[in-house]
Amino acid sequence: MKRKTHLIFLIVSCILFAKSSAEENNELETVKTLAQSLAKIVSKYRNEFETDGNLDELKDVISTIDTSMLEYQGLARNQLDSLRTSYSAAHLTYQATVDPVFQWCVSINSTLNLFITQIGNEGLSQSDRNSIWKILVQGVLISGIDTADNSLKQLNHLQNKTKALNRILVQMLKSIDDDFRPNGYYEKRRQEIMDRYTTPKPGHTAAQALDVILRFFKAIVAFLKAPHRGVEPFVEEFNRNGLNDVMDQRHNPTYQEEVAAIKLFFTVLGNQIKKAESISDKVSNEFEVDKSNLEHLSGINKENIFKWLESNPELRAQLIPSFQELGRVCEGYQIIRSNFYDAGARRRRL
Repeated sequence: MKRKTHLIFLIVSCILFAKSSAEENNELETVKTLAQSLAKIVSKYRNEFETDGNLDELKDVISTIDTSMLEYQGLARNQLDSLRTSYSAAHLTYQATVDPVFQWCVSINSTLNLFITQIGNEGLSQSDRNSIWKILVQGVLISGIDTADNSLKQLNHLQNKTKALNRILVQMLKSIDDDFRPNGYYEKRRQEIMDRYTTPKPGHTAAQALDVILRFFKAIVAFLKAPHRGVEPFVEEFNRNGLNDVMDQRHNPTYQEEVAAIKLFFTVLGNQIKKAESISDKVSNEFEVDKSNLEHLSGINKENIFKWLESNPELRAQLIPSFQELGRVCEGYQIIRSNFYDAGARRRRL
């Protein structure tokens, strides 16, 4: 009976030990994952820095739309102000999303550099080591969770802004289509010219429309000759459709050539708006991935982290590589942003 009791006690002890070990491993993995997740977020923002999270690509297309519609008279012009405002709001919100993470990186670099090197110092007492780990947890991990939570809130705003931008682009595309339908602004003007093209009277609506078409055609020629990045897709399409001679003004264009050029211009512009819509969609989807990562961090119980580290000093050394990697990523982010702004300052001085 005594032997049986000892056996039962041994089995229970093994089960409890196994359970305790499993819990310790779970906690260890949680803290490791936390440090690694923070490093991944920093790394993503660092990699996206020069493109502003792909918003720069969207900016180029919107700039093209904006520049190319300076002389536009139809319904689609009504969305231009909203488009500019919506893009600016999205860009500012993106900065509000990533800047706190960058500032956190700057603030933890000195903490990591100072304390990681001291953890293995044999001259430190257990109390000193506990203090160092407490500083690392409070100053790096817990502040990282708080920063991630703040970034998540801004990210939610950012997604709403990119979706609003997308809606404006969709509406603009519809308006351009409407402007060239039978009852649309430009189709009406075109029809008036076709009806009275042979003998337009001075001051007549058709003559005015003819003047509008000519001015618009000249504006398109000026746009195609302007040295800006957004012009390439327009030039390529005009060359492909045999209108390069007209746009190069090698001969005086006929009315039909002017109208063909204007229609082709808006076909390309429509494609640019579709492209902007697609980019806006892609940006929003990519932010959804960031959002799930940040939500995971925000759900971690901050109170349990230090308690576990304090009660398991023998496992703490396994976390050092994760802290070191976080430090390397943060330092890289700091360097790339500093170099970018230093270069910008030098360009402004020249």
